Amino acid sequence: MTLKTELLAPAKNAEQGILALRCGADAVYVGGPRFGARKGAANELADLELLIKEAHLWHARVYVTLNTILFEDELESARKAAWTAFEAGADALIIQDMAFLKMDLPDIPLHASTQAVCDSPEKVAFLAGHGFSRAILARELSLEQIESISNKADIELESFIYGALCVSESGRCYLSQAICGRSGNRGECAQPCRRNWSLIDENGKILVKDRPLLSIKDLDLSDRIESLMNVGVYRYKIEGRLKDADYIKNIVSYLRCRLDALLEALPDTKLRSKGFERETPKFLKTRAKPVFPKTCECRCRVPLIPRCDLSIATRYEFSRTSSGTVKLGFVPNPSKTFNRGHTKYCLDGKCHSISSGVSGGHLGELVGIVNSINGDKACLDNDHGLNPGDGLATPGPFARIEQFPPARDGRNVAKVSQNLSGMAGHDYRHGTMLSGTTIHGTLVNAVNGREVQVQNPAGIIAGSALFRNFDHRWHKELRTAPVERKITISAELDFSNGRAILKLVDEDGCRAEIITDEIYPQPTKPVAFVNTARNALSRLGNSPFILGECHVNPVGFLPLSHLNDLRRRAVEQLIINRIQSHSRQGRRVAGAIPPKLPISRLGYEWNVSNSLAKAFYSRLGATHIEPAFELAPFSGNPTLMTTKLCLKYELGWCPIHNNDEVINSTPVPTSDIYLQNGSITLKCHFDCQECKMRLLLQYSNTTFGSS
Repeated sequence: MTLKTELLAPAKNAEQGILALRCGADAVYVGGPRFGARKGAANELADLELLIKEAHLWHARVYVTLNTILFEDELESARKAAWTAFEAGADALIIQDMAFLKMDLPDIPLHASTQAVCDSPEKVAFLAGHGFSRAILARELSLEQIESISNKADIELESFIYGALCVSESGRCYLSQAICGRSGNRGECAQPCRRNWSLIDENGKILVKDRPLLSIKDLDLSDRIESLMNVGVYRYKIEGRLKDADYIKNIVSYLRCRLDALLEALPDTKLRSKGFERETPKFLKTRAKPVFPKTCECRCRVPLIPRCDLSIATRYEFSRTSSGTVKLGFVPNPSKTFNRGHTKYCLDGKCHSISSGVSGGHLGELVGIVNSINGDKACLDNDHGLNPGDGLATPGPFARIEQFPPARDGRNVAKVSQNLSGMAGHDYRHGTMLSGTTIHGTLVNAVNGREVQVQNPAGIIAGSALFRNFDHRWHKELRTAPVERKITISAELDFSNGRAILKLVDEDGCRAEIITDEIYPQPTKPVAFVNTARNALSRLGNSPFILGECHVNPVGFLPLSHLNDLRRRAVEQLIINRIQSHSRQGRRVAGAIPPKLPISRLGYEWNVSNSLAKAFYSRLGATHIEPAFELAPFSGNPTLMTTKLCLKYELGWCPIHNNDEVINSTPVPTSDIYLQNGSITLKCHFDCQECKMRLLLQYSNTTFGSS
């Protein structure tokens, strides 16, 4: 049995979607004109059709996002949008609102968005029973929780493996709606979690001032794909529909290299278990034990970390869901494009810092510490490798360096700490931690040894930590480097009654055959003609193909111009045949007895915003349904967010778990604590048993502060 893996890339637009496919994506997800959870990544029908045509050439898939909640006056438009996506050739719809299940939809698979809160075996079973083909798992799940879901799931499971993380539990954040009037469930999140907040006690005393306290690192599970495979997850998603083309090219290429190296390393032979038994998941009924080479064999040279010795009952062959092989002209490096630092988040249980520290944006790579500053010239403490045109960032004037005891490998561990009371922040490199105020940015004008001349020295002082958030040379190489994705084909040139017949067959078995009208004579030099024909047939240029085997029967002779025309016509026909042969699946049939709801009273966190969704839940046993948060004027102190980010832990105040990454001189507060920005105050409520934090709105005049 062959199990198919899928690398799923974001597409802000058709151009970036095509770039992702050329870099090796097996599928892309993209917004249509409306109803996508990223309003800034909408696409018109013509762009969707262009992207879908390209994807189907590679036998890759395109999933269209219709994953906002719907208001009453949008229901008919949303139904038409679903049909438009289907008619354009989309392979599935990603949805959140259960109103779609009450509509007249086309025969197309439905994927449950992570906004639909796919966080438990019961919820995933509920979605499967109502006709969903795939569940996109909540990002805050641990590997143990994912395995629990997989063991009982009979639908595909998809997991995010790279990109920005929402600090809130999936699908249940109302912070932006409450204080900015822009709903994340409507694709309009203003990202107040990335802004600066102050932490105060109940008397108004400032404990931590102006930090992005709710901003968390970006997810990177690139070295844990095998762990996800082992618990039955074979669809791997990259976040980033608002990211630029540099991010897409770099990250998709990087993860393609990682996944390909893993697939090459996995055996296809059966192996007996060494006494390890556990429940077999319904969907794939397998467990896979990955085996790694020491490093990836392609140009990326990515180190591959062997996993633990986990015995399994059976191994199966793994392969990709799309076609072609990618050849890169550059070395992917995830640290070079936008990130807030990386975390495994909750995959192994939390108990580690996930805060992005001093910055809610891209701070970049630590390149050195400023020893001295003279005008616009800064002298660093090391041979930094900076170049003119590089972008630099430094935290504000309240940052300094402390040298801690050497690490186990003998290196000194540099740490930047706060010389005012407040938060210390974030592990950037080998234990590097920093906190500061405003992030200052500038460009490198010139370099002379360790001396760096900058465009704007504001904010740079002796002791400042300098980060490179734009590597000019590397980005120039990235943007100009070729990326080729090619499908291997075989060619056979033969003759029948003097007419030339060219047959092309690709790696998927798709065929094209062209027969000429002309009748050709026998060649006077058969060997020379064979060589000429093979050379002509191999000239596939910018086509998606590369020639593998080639057989020429030298019983006829074609002039070179005729060979070239024959090859061109056969290639065009093969492209058409590949696109037409792309297989689209239908919608999963809902269970004969659809599963009931686990509860009868649904709060606003169920996001019911229209009559169809209400009717859906009522039919399944809901007796009380609160309207969505976006519809009803809130009163009291509603919970705006539940999160795995615990400020007590991040600040070293957790009574259960020790956090060695934090340096903090502020005593543990004895009263309740609050987050404050301008007129907005959020109470922090801590559930230590579940290791979660809830944010409750205390006061807001809906004007978000600028701090």
